[in-house]
Amino acid sequence: MRLNGRIRGTQAVVLELIADSGKTAYELSKEMGCSKNKIKRWENGLNLPSVEDFDKLLEHLGYELKIEKKPLGLDARARMAKDLGLSYGGLECREKSI
Repeated sequence: MRLNGRIRGTQAVVLELIADSGKTAYELSKEMGCSKNKIKRWENGLNLPSVEDFDKLLEHLGYELKIEKKPLGLDARARMAKDLGLSYGGLECREKSI
């Protein structure tokens, strides 16, 4: 999953979205119409939101979920480099040095 150009896991995306909102679990739960405990479980990593809840969270915070087919091979590497603002060679060097 990619958020703001960075590849992240679902848990990291949920945490970043909630933190960036500046709202407490209680405030988000009231605004979204779900339980405070559900949001606290997302924050603590005990559960991940369902697709429906994740979409509701994104919509509430002003984001949208975009699904696109991932290119394969050289096209995928070239697109990844472009998304990261690197040249193809720069991406290859960066990954080899990690």
